Amino acid sequence: MPDPSLCIGCLTCEVICSRVHREQGLSDIPRIRIFNNEATFVDQAIIDEYGDRGQYHQSPCLMCPDAPCHHVCPADALPIEISTNARIIDEDKCIACGRCAMACPFPVYPESEATSGDVFGQLTRITYDPAKDVYTKCDLCYWREEGPACVEACPVNIRITQGIIDSDRMCLDAPAATREHWETQSTLDQNV
Repeated sequence: MPDPSLCIGCLTCEVICSRVHREQGLSDIPRIRIFNNEATFVDQAIIDEYGDRGQYHQSPCLMCPDAPCHHVCPADALPIEISTNARIIDEDKCIACGRCAMACPFPVYPESEATSGDVFGQLTRITYDPAKDVYTKCDLCYWREEGPACVEACPVNIRITQGIIDSDRMCLDAPAATREHWETQSTLDQNV
């Protein structure tokens, strides 16, 4: 799950997400988006290490325990992947009806605030890819033994792991499959 107070807006997560999915033959629309957000508190350790780079908010799928997207899909294209518990979109089964995106309870910031400047017509954590005519969302890179590529490639995470930045949490972390964590994130994201 993201911790906006540690994000430096570098877009490494968006870029690596696109790359590893493209390499798997999947849609290369980034499954995590970074938005400019002046209301975000930035951890002092980040300011000390990187200076004042701005304030950002990461918006990946939150892997809802009740997964409303899963239940509305008429093509059974949203299985829950067993090993990671990720709610994924099977692009081979997706009929691009958009019901999953409409059912997603989590909006994203207006795309005019996207740090990358990319516009996909995204309103929720699920995005339409017109090039592949499928919907897509975070799948926790379920095929990677190393886990989500964004977590592994994040330069803040790397510096925290190396002990260069003193923090007891990561900028991006694989989501804990707990109701309490989801409810906390849900409350924060409803303020979008």
